[in-house]
Amino acid sequence: MKNIEPLDGLHLGIDGGGTSTTGVLVDKNGKILCKKEAGPSNPNFVGLDSSIKEINKIINYIKSEYKNILNYNIGLAGYSSFPQRERLKNAIIKDNKFGDYILQNDVDILLYNSTEESPVVALVCGTGSVAMTTIKNTKKILRVGGWGYLFGDEGSGYSIGRECLKAITRAADGRGKSTILSQLVFEALKITTAGGLVPSIYNSPNPKKTISDLSCIVDKAAVSEDEIAIDILKKAADELIEMSKYFVDYFFPVTPNFRISGSVITQSKIYYKHYKKAMNVFGISEEHIEVIKYPAHFNAMITVKNQNLTN
Repeated sequence: MKNIEPLDGLHLGIDGGGTSTTGVLVDKNGKILCKKEAGPSNPNFVGLDSSIKEINKIINYIKSEYKNILNYNIGLAGYSSFPQRERLKNAIIKDNKFGDYILQNDVDILLYNSTEESPVVALVCGTGSVAMTTIKNTKKILRVGGWGYLFGDEGSGYSIGRECLKAITRAADGRGKSTILSQLVFEALKITTAGGLVPSIYNSPNPKKTISDLSCIVDKAAVSEDEIAIDILKKAADELIEMSKYFVDYFFPVTPNFRISGSVITQSKIYYKHYKKAMNVFGISEEHIEVIKYPAHFNAMITVKNQNLTN
């Protein structure tokens, strides 16, 4: 081995989503020793085999670099609703018998071993969107969203990308205002007119990912003060605000804490500013919002704090 390893063992966290999969290896103090990225692994997006392949790609690489791994924690978007989740779980365990493990939905991981006295609401807004909490001293789970891209995932990267495409096509038809989104998306997709959108999107290896990735372009256009892009982001944030408001009303007069993750809400300053401002009106100040910018590291730290993990 080319790496000098701590004698007391290492901990691996993996975050699998609809756009990418990230793995982080840490020591007992949370110091990052190794990081690896792979393709999307949400099984509802990419299927059983591809999900297993991308997760194992992360694990195999890190195992080739470090041997003394005590446990691993995988937060996987779409896992709880995937019909073949037991097959997926068994396949990953079969290939990786090197320590205790957690394999749960990404939003469930955010609530794992929560010790706060106040209620904690986990909210994920990346390629998709979902919010969830558990009622202490009961097995009751409250869940909002997470219905998938066909008829849900409001406020998510996919929904933002779809609204971006609608704005471009409306402008091309003459039904909507012109927007710099057209130029930016044409450049990204290597096309010259709106007519190229259909073959470019429909023939891409992963249309859902292609559309979701456009959310970054919307954010770029919004930063450049494009009116259409700003409106798309704010309306998307309004969807997440509505989801969050449900939990505020449910727990009233107790103030819940929100633990939020996902590339859209953690990376877009315009989106998050709009969300935070509205939440403050509802009595949820910034001290009640914990932003998890690096969920793979968050997952790894859970394994540091909890030695007996297997679920």
